[in-house]
Amino acid sequence: MYPENDSEKKLMKDLAGLLLYVLLMLMLGIVALYGADILISTTYHVELSFVKKQLLWIALGLAGFLITALMDFKIHRNLAPVYLLAAVITLLIVFRFPPIGNSHRWINLKSFTIQPSEFAKIVILILLARYIEHAKDKMTSFIRGLIIPLLMVSPIVILTAIEPDLSTSVLMFTVIILLLYVAGTRFWHILTLMSGLALIAMASFKIGILKPYQMERLKSFVDLWTGGHPYQQELGRMAFATGGIFGSGPGLGTIKRYIPVRESDFIFSVFGEEFGVIGILLVFVLLLGLVNMLFKVASRYVESAFGRYYIYGFGILIAVQSLVNIGVNVGLLPPTGVPLPLVSYGGSSMIATLTGFGIAISIVTGEQRG
Repeated sequence: MYPENDSEKKLMKDLAGLLLYVLLMLMLGIVALYGADILISTTYHVELSFVKKQLLWIALGLAGFLITALMDFKIHRNLAPVYLLAAVITLLIVFRFPPIGNSHRWINLKSFTIQPSEFAKIVILILLARYIEHAKDKMTSFIRGLIIPLLMVSPIVILTAIEPDLSTSVLMFTVIILLLYVAGTRFWHILTLMSGLALIAMASFKIGILKPYQMERLKSFVDLWTGGHPYQQELGRMAFATGGIFGSGPGLGTIKRYIPVRESDFIFSVFGEEFGVIGILLVFVLLLGLVNMLFKVASRYVESAFGRYYIYGFGILIAVQSLVNIGVNVGLLPPTGVPLPLVSYGGSSMIATLTGFGIAISIVTGEQRG
């Protein structure tokens, strides 16, 4: 079926542009993982490389994308309380499994692991979009516009922090605050809340609530040569410097082989060494284009508050998560473990992100049909 008028043609063009950005980011991720993986494959003869596994995660993610894209988006809105319950249950289940790296973040199913917090990010967006739809005329109220929605999603954020996964919980909170602000929450209300939280944070430092490794990360951010984490970040910055303008070339580079967790947390550094400033600019262009297209289709084609604010929230999530990952790689932020969307290695992140994109597509196409 061909578009019948100019508005439908414009819609098809914008959706094609959005999907093109997603496809290009996925391709860029595979190229970056090839650079991170080739050393392991050639040195240790690992049969299941990062690239091969990532292709499997992408395939599963695309399956999730197609399922959610073809679903009526109203189903997600109606099932929001069920999604909240499922998110809380899975975040509790992780504590039944042995910790990995001193943290209960994963459900270990032997052949693979699931990180519930990645899917919980999408659940938060659905919950907030549903709430904003019902309270859109009352978002300027301190209680209804800020406190109630925060309390509604707080079980997810708190359980994520307890795992402990402080970086992801802070990321969630940042996205929540930004989305509420876009929806009409007053800036002064947010400032008041943040001031109170700042006092609590200062008290937590005083009485030692933070885990030792969390304190070490913060200390290492101040002193780049204290402990292992600054060494990791310094290597990432050296990789950028070595890459220069044009980079060392695909699969090449020397600094990358010494960077811990280069396939996920520091994939941006690997790409920077191999493709230089040109490659880094390409990443920024694709990320900016992707987020801009999300905002554009939401404002142009989505009338319902639920649909519009879900897509706004999803765009904010992609933007904030990308900035955090890049900030860690260039040494502007302490190490966090936050992946670069659609690029970093990881099944849960990939599947959740592509599934979230599917919901966005179903909103746009569903509203145009209805």
